[in-house]
Amino acid sequence: MTRLPDLPAGWELVREGRDVLACRPQDRDTLAGLGWTPASRPKLPRSALAGRAPLLELGSSLLVRRSSHGGLLRFATGERYLDPSRPFVEAALAERLAHAGVPTAPVVAARAQRLDPCGWRLELVVRRIADARDLGSIMESARATRRRLPPVLLRATGALVRRLHDLGFEHADLQPNNLLVQGAPERASLFVLDLDGSRFHESMEEGLRARNLARLARFVARREARDGISLSRSDWLRVLRGYEPRLGERRRMLHLVRSRSRRSWWLHRLGWILEGLRGERRR
Repeated sequence: MTRLPDLPAGWELVREGRDVLACRPQDRDTLAGLGWTPASRPKLPRSALAGRAPLLELGSSLLVRRSSHGGLLRFATGERYLDPSRPFVEAALAERLAHAGVPTAPVVAARAQRLDPCGWRLELVVRRIADARDLGSIMESARATRRRLPPVLLRATGALVRRLHDLGFEHADLQPNNLLVQGAPERASLFVLDLDGSRFHESMEEGLRARNLARLARFVARREARDGISLSRSDWLRVLRGYEPRLGERRRMLHLVRSRSRRSWWLHRLGWILEGLRGERRR
């Protein structure tokens, strides 16, 4: 196996053959009692909660997210990965964000299982956050009922993304489904989810920030093309106001985001078409 990255403080590795599980010692017996060991393959019920990859229920308070490629890679390789280190890297990223004061779903365990003839199945176990819905489902409900999203929620969304960027953190799949809203939207707490493939930079320059925001814009535009408008122009401006309170800088960032979105639209469009040919309908 490829050398694994440094694990969060206090975690240990447990191996069974070519399969490996990482968790804190105090969680190991709990996971084993639920049938979750390095080599086990329990058939778990699918959660009603949404995300890029299906979420599975592990007991009453834990969720399992199995890594799955997006876009063109999703069409070619699905859930098979060549690098087994990804969930362990994600666990370390989550711990680093938590130490910086950014709310994210508490990670309980990371696992990599060898698949024949090559590749790995990668999974992450997280604690369920009570009384929470992802921002994508809140946007869907607002569109279906023709209600406006609370301005405070939109500004909080922009402020959370700005907080990540100021820490040098680039979220690899920045989209509404990966922002969790706990409590009533008018006074909610926001959590960031699904850090797979994300990374810290020493700093994030303007172009990199715009590229990351353009990912969010493309995802929303894709869903709006399918289902109808969910974020009005004034809603977008509220998100950007939360991200950048200075008017001149906010206008500049809006121009950069629009430019970045147009530049890579065709490549993402091709990936979405291929997903459609496979019968996949992502939220």
